[in-house]
Amino acid sequence: MPALLEIGRRRGLHVLEDCAQAIDATLSLQKAGTWGDLGTFSFQSNKTMTSGEGGLILTNSPGLAERITALRAFGRFNSGEAVRSSALECRQLSSNYRLSEFQSAVLLGQLDSFPAQDERRQANAARLTHHIERIPGLRHVRSLGADMKHGYYYYVIRYDPQHFGQVSPDRLCQVLGAEGVPFVPGDRKPVYRHPVFQAENVRPHLWPDAFARYEDALVRNPPQCPAAEEACDCTIMLRHQVLLAEPTDIDDIAEALSKVTRNVGELLEEKN
Repeated sequence: MPALLEIGRRRGLHVLEDCAQAIDATLSLQKAGTWGDLGTFSFQSNKTMTSGEGGLILTNSPGLAERITALRAFGRFNSGEAVRSSALECRQLSSNYRLSEFQSAVLLGQLDSFPAQDERRQANAARLTHHIERIPGLRHVRSLGADMKHGYYYYVIRYDPQHFGQVSPDRLCQVLGAEGVPFVPGDRKPVYRHPVFQAENVRPHLWPDAFARYEDALVRNPPQCPAAEEACDCTIMLRHQVLLAEPTDIDDIAEALSKVTRNVGELLEEKN
């Protein structure tokens, strides 16, 4: 984030911080969502706090706060004189994106339980990492220093494809699932390889001159992120709900990983 903020400062750009599921994640004693000009959180059904759908936007800017408030409710701005919603002025196109009071009540209730759940996730993640450091061919993917705290929406593991006979993430998760451990594969492809970004699919949504620039950029400088491409072929994950298990369950997960590693020869025979 410090590097992105510096780029934004040099270019005169607002920085929108996407911290969808990083509630209470921390860098240099500063919480996720407070670095950018705007910080966004998601309360979609699979997040660590959820209201089914919805989200939260943080900002210290009164001007940006006013614009966001208007955009979430039909583009209506308060001139300071309105005493009811029908007196507000609609100044720009928008729709109704307001979180309901019922959803808000559901989320407020979860604020009480979040600290204890987060503490449990942190402890179980540390316990699992301790085990994984002793299993050949596996490593926990994280960037962690003394002044950092992970949100643990996912617990991500990268495995050495050579050690595991080039087995796919899907197959490895299937094998671990047979041991009772609900690992899921990471993303199957980088974002830029999804069909929605292909030129023919973008064309109907852009003016001709904008599409010409988009197509030219794809031809001249096609997106290439080799590290992301590689990660898609050797990443498996545990969802945050698993980290709320008992410590003995975490030990069982580690044992399942160790068992598969010890018997990787069977996977190689299966491929051949």
